[in-house]
Amino acid sequence: MILIGFHPRLYPSEFHKVSDLDSLKQHLQDKAVCDKHNKAQNKTQDEAPKAEYIIWFDAKDDVDFALCKYAQKEGIAFGVRVDNAYEFVACAHFAPKYLLVSRDYKAYQNIADSYLLDSKVLAIFVEDELGLIRFEGVIADLAKDGIDGVINANKLQ
Repeated sequence: MILIGFHPRLYPSEFHKVSDLDSLKQHLQDKAVCDKHNKAQNKTQDEAPKAEYIIWFDAKDDVDFALCKYAQKEGIAFGVRVDNAYEFVACAHFAPKYLLVSRDYKAYQNIADSYLLDSKVLAIFVEDELGLIRFEGVIADLAKDGIDGVINANKLQ
């Protein structure tokens, strides 16, 4: 099971929200400059594995699928937050790394499993006042239901 945003050593990932094609391209340019600088600074240092850079967006912001098409064409690891079954199957066509869902986790996981989707279904977990104490119970239930993974909603800010 994939656990993102609960411990820095478990699936280290950086999620960056975009809402249009221009912001997607700008994020990628900024990342390339940063990567080049870091590589030059750290040539001789051994370092821990770097966090995976994931672009994400809401399906409702991608009505013509321009973001999905561009990310797929460029081989960009991306996630899409979906609100209904139509958005889920339509966005799955573009093979995002993650399909982010905030409810009906098992129903979406069943769709992904039935159609052998390569995308992973991530349940969005919103911490409440109980924080990680509540998470242990939630993760157990989601694991029993066969959900691919969970992402802390704080990673999507």
